[in-house]
Amino acid sequence: MLGKIICLIRAKTKYPRLFVVTILVVSSSITTKSSYASTSEFVACKFWNPATESFSVQGNFEIRDNVVIATSVGTLCKGLIDIPEGVVEIAHTVFAGASEIKEVSLPSTMRTIGNYAFQYSTLETVTAKNGLQDIGLSAFHGSQLKTFSSINSVRNIYASAFYNTGLRSFNFSNSIERIEDSAFQETQLQFVKLPSSLSHIGTSVFADIRTLTGFEFPSGITEIPEGILALSSSLGTPIPSELISTIYIPDSVIKIGDYAFKNRNSISNIDLSFNLKQIGIQSLSGTSINNLTFPRNLETISAEALMNTPLTRVRFNEGIKSIGQSAFRDTLITKAFFPNSLEYLNRAAFYNSPLREVTIGKNANFNDSYAFSNLDLTGITAESVSIKYCPEMETDSSTMVSILENSILGYYILNDSRDFSCSVPDQPTLLAAVANGSNGIRIKVASPFSDGGEPIAKLIFTDENSKLLGEVDYSGTDIYSLSGFSPGQSLRVKVAAINSVGISAYSTLSSPVTTDIRLSEEEQRAQQREAERIRQQRIDKARSQSLKKLEANQALNLEDFGNSDFNEVNSTNINRIQDKLEKLMAQEGPTIEAIRKAVDYIVLVDRIATYEKGQAPLYGQKLMALGLISSQNKSVTQICYLVKNSLPEERRDEESLLNLITRLEAEIKARNDRLAALRARTEARTKAA
Repeated sequence: MLGKIICLIRAKTKYPRLFVVTILVVSSSITTKSSYASTSEFVACKFWNPATESFSVQGNFEIRDNVVIATSVGTLCKGLIDIPEGVVEIAHTVFAGASEIKEVSLPSTMRTIGNYAFQYSTLETVTAKNGLQDIGLSAFHGSQLKTFSSINSVRNIYASAFYNTGLRSFNFSNSIERIEDSAFQETQLQFVKLPSSLSHIGTSVFADIRTLTGFEFPSGITEIPEGILALSSSLGTPIPSELISTIYIPDSVIKIGDYAFKNRNSISNIDLSFNLKQIGIQSLSGTSINNLTFPRNLETISAEALMNTPLTRVRFNEGIKSIGQSAFRDTLITKAFFPNSLEYLNRAAFYNSPLREVTIGKNANFNDSYAFSNLDLTGITAESVSIKYCPEMETDSSTMVSILENSILGYYILNDSRDFSCSVPDQPTLLAAVANGSNGIRIKVASPFSDGGEPIAKLIFTDENSKLLGEVDYSGTDIYSLSGFSPGQSLRVKVAAINSVGISAYSTLSSPVTTDIRLSEEEQRAQQREAERIRQQRIDKARSQSLKKLEANQALNLEDFGNSDFNEVNSTNINRIQDKLEKLMAQEGPTIEAIRKAVDYIVLVDRIATYEKGQAPLYGQKLMALGLISSQNKSVTQICYLVKNSLPEERRDEESLLNLITRLEAEIKARNDRLAALRARTEARTKAA
């Protein structure tokens, strides 16, 4: 058998346009486009030579057992390489360094792109189909790749797969389970939304991408991987306004890995996970974050975590235990509060920062006598600095004296006769109040900067007339709920904080908030009808768009099926549904009914072997509805039972299933005829006797 691939190039323009590749496999007995024997085949690449106005052979590659395994010595294919149906894998390094290929078209049978397959090649476009599952180590590393088809079947993307390419977009579908180290580092991606299906994300996966406008982490992730969005150097100024500026950390996250967002100075806001316990080494260093609220559960801020940021003040909630060396080095922090839970403040934590005011909880414990060393003391005077702590502070007095003696900031305090004592907390800030049903409201509160040296015990809420609305235990969270209101009640809210010393000043009043009004049953039904109308309208629009794609000979993807309310379609059956749909469209044209028939048929074939006891009549009716069993047949349940217990290959597609049912009908009819003949003979003997 001899196989040939013809790569055609029209060369009358500056950048030759590519023709579709014609793939012919010639056999002494058959002609096919996708069948390969287990023997080795050398597939020739042909291109159009404009100088001679003729075709000429330019290299070849070998296919053995449906795997592309080697290229010829010398130059490779030019232009488009169209790999035929039936091929399942491109082996390691096959097209590495290819200097004149531009596009590769992969068949639906392709499952694996091997390690280094297109590394350092001139490849620009990959046209893939659902079916591809694994993209190997450095598969496209250093190539000129810009475009990769949107598909929903990829499962594993191995280390450096797209490293240092011009890739602009990629479909991070729910089929993806694993993305390894540096897989997309130094690409040109603009928006990334990671799927919840991921079980592993490596280090530096999206590092050194300077074009990101948006990024979303998946729900359920527990650790932000090391260096995931780090930059080797900061973005130049001015920073383009469209680049990513805000990061939301899901509440499932308990750790931000080392260097996670290092030097990404387009980020000015970060919403931290409530359950966050650790911020890693240099994880937020070099960003543009100037205001940050640390969550209640945070325990550790590692070395240089927020170094070189424009932070101006910092408040640590009760629960913080350790602050690493140079954690806030080269910031703009002038004011800091350290709660009772603090066990370790590493030396030079505020190196070269203009720290002037420090408030220390009475149980806080500093274990490093150089905690406040190496500050920026430009213009400092005794009147401009302050270290506040309670006289009954339980910290060992010699440790505190050592801290102060080893800091010029402390020197001014030791020579200052001012007397400090524990006080009420600072004023909290009420950020927002919204309705929570017909009898409750939810209130967002920013904690007081200082607890006055004594832990905050409660928050107290009143209305604009100072009427008590409720007291809640202080938890360090930013959202609190109150209940007991009337439907439609309107009010404004303010909040104060309480510690053992007393109550703080109240916040300013919120904007008016009105609780919900209960809906009557008729109104609820009307609301449900409207919601259903909007849902159906959305489905109808999606179905119309799907039909337009089919009319344009474009395949539907999982999103198209899902939006059109065909939710039974998934990554394992979509290709077979597409094949069935093509057959139905050849008979009926592109219709919603054809889509429904294709989906129902494949789903039925998959489920018919797993239905539960007692469901045979139901599945029999489905077989009749699809026209696979005659509506006049009286043995439907029996046929359905026999189909369920048949071999998978006997019902793998429509033709085999029809043949199986036809055979079963014939066998049942023959058996019934034999039984009828036997009964007739028995009755005749009985009469004769």
